[in-house]
Order: sequence, then C-alpha cells, then structure tokens
Amino acid sequence: MLRSDGRTTRLTATGDIFGGPARLVHINYIANGVAGEIVVRDGGPAGDILVSVATPADESMNSVNLPVPIRFREKPHATLTNVVSATFVFV
Repeated sequence: MLRSDGRTTRLTATGDIFGGPARLVHINYIANGVAGEIVVRDGGPAGDILVSVATPADESMNSVNLPVPIRFREKPHATLTNVVSATFVFV
C-alpha cells in the first residue's frame, strides 16, 4: 500500500523521473512492438543502474511490481528503448 505521499511520473522519452531522492515501487509501461528495455539509473544518464526491465516485442501494457522499494539517493533517471510510455510510481 502506498503512503499518502506517493507520486507518479509519466515519460514518453528518456528523462528524469524525479529531481531528487526517491524510492521506486512500481512501473507501468506500453511496449511498441519491438523488444526493448527500461533502464533506471541513480543520479542521471551516467549513474549507476539500479533497475533494468526487458520489454516484450508486442504492443502490450505491462506492469512491474518491485518486491521492495528501490532507493535512489540522488535522482532517478529512465532510459526508454522501444517503449511508447512508462509511468513510474515512487515515494
């Protein structure tokens, strides 16, 4: 269950999920028909990879429940490859 301060960010291209520390708890995404990937790094596009999700070669909506919140000490940044959009839930 999310605390009352849960937030979401929707991206349609590579970019920052949030501008400061956060704990990522869930990802919803729509694949674009070609196998791809969602990579989430701590601290920007050159930061450490904390989450990597392979996406299927179909045009489906998918959901990733992270078993524990993933802590980003700086700012979470997502690289979307062959993904139409992704919504990130964080606290």
